[in-house]
This record gives sequence, structure tokens and C-alpha cells, in this order.
Amino acid sequence: ENYKNSALELADSATGKDREEYLTLAKTLERVPAKPARSFREALQSIQLFVYSLFGIYSVGRPDQYLYPYYEKDINDGIMTEAEAQEI
Repeated sequence: ENYKNSALELADSATGKDREEYLTLAKTLERVPAKPARSFREALQSIQLFVYSLFGIYSVGRPDQYLYPYYEKDINDGIMTEAEAQEI
């Protein structure tokens, strides 16, 4: 919740693409990590928060294996392109 609120505050002072990115981040943080991820972006954000909160002392295993279903679904549904996934 605090990260979401911080993203919204940053969006208020940003313009253009930066504002859009902060709003997207805030929307993502409304859901994860409290609820299951529905998209590649949400799944990746959950992993990032997990690693960050544990100071990176635990390995996240093989993210290529458990993120692939999210990636594949978002690509097939036209939610994102391969280039957008690479940027995320």
C-alpha cells in the first residue's frame, strides 16, 4: 500500500511517459503481492518485491519456468509485445 501511494505521489509531480509509468506501477501495486498475479507485469512485480523485502538473500529459483505462463498468455492475448516484455 505504501509503495502504491508513493507511486501515485510521484505521478502527481511527473509528466508524459514518466507519469504514465508511475500510474501503471500504482495500478499493479493495488493487486500484488497481496493477491495472485494475473499478468506478466504483476508476476514480475511480485517477485521483485519479494526479493527486495528479503534483501536478496533468497534465490527465486527458475523464474523462466514460473513466469513463462504469464508471458505466453499476455503475448497471445495481445496485452503486450515481446519488446514490451523485454523492457519490463
